[in-house]
Amino acid sequence: EGGQLPGPKVSDYIAGLRASKPGVTLISPPPHHDIYSIEDLAQLVHDLHAINEAAGVSVKLVSSIGIGTVACGVAKADADVIQISGGDGG
Repeated sequence: EGGQLPGPKVSDYIAGLRASKPGVTLISPPPHHDIYSIEDLAQLVHDLHAINEAAGVSVKLVSSIGIGTVACGVAKADADVIQISGGDGG
């Protein structure tokens, strides 16, 4: 929830996935600048399921006013896991 993935946790595998170098601190999770609505998020969930049907799709949301509406949209988008985290950064 701190918004960063510390360098020591960035393995060769993670660095490869994130187009970075091992050991470099990264912003976590990576920002998705193409998601502006629940419909955009639903499309991303659909696309991820289409790429790998065996993989689960998890969506992490920040607890805030109106989160129930967003969480319902994520559930309707068929996400496998919805995680709601505190909004205080702790």
